[in-house]
Amino acid sequence: GATFHPEFVQVETESPLWVTLVIDISSSMQGQPLADARAAAARFLDRLSPGDYAALIAFSEPVDPDPSTLYTGRELAFTSDLAPLYDTIEALQSGGGTHLYNAVSKAVHFFAGEPTGHRAILLLSDGRNDPPGVGDPEEPIRLAQDAHIPIYVIGLGDLIDEPYLRRLADESG
Repeated sequence: GATFHPEFVQVETESPLWVTLVIDISSSMQGQPLADARAAAARFLDRLSPGDYAALIAFSEPVDPDPSTLYTGRELAFTSDLAPLYDTIEALQSGGGTHLYNAVSKAVHFFAGEPTGHRAILLLSDGRNDPPGVGDPEEPIRLAQDAHIPIYVIGLGDLIDEPYLRRLADESG
């Protein structure tokens, strides 16, 4: 008989999804990893429904943790009009260090004042915070736990900091 293989199961829900894409554009992401990140981000946006909201933080260095300060061409606040997100993601260039901890913390701060409901952060990164002393590795985990925002991680590149990325995903739920 015929077998049914659903590509993905979608939660039937009336409430919109609020998601922040956090994309590593540091120099370690140059070439294929960044191309993969751009493709994955676009595929993700393709699957959103009308009425869902997405925001973007593409980060290298520096990252201003204040969510009201947006870097033009790299960061976009929540919108249900996805066209600017596609355009910005397509134009991303890599370079600089990796202020990962500050970028993920900022992503959690983006949700402050937005409606609760289905909220998530999608992080695309090789996960190596560089320089190592910038930011606090515990802060994004603590913030995500307090706000009940799960962080989904897609590790890219050859130098993945797998233990940290795994903690980020597991401990945020």
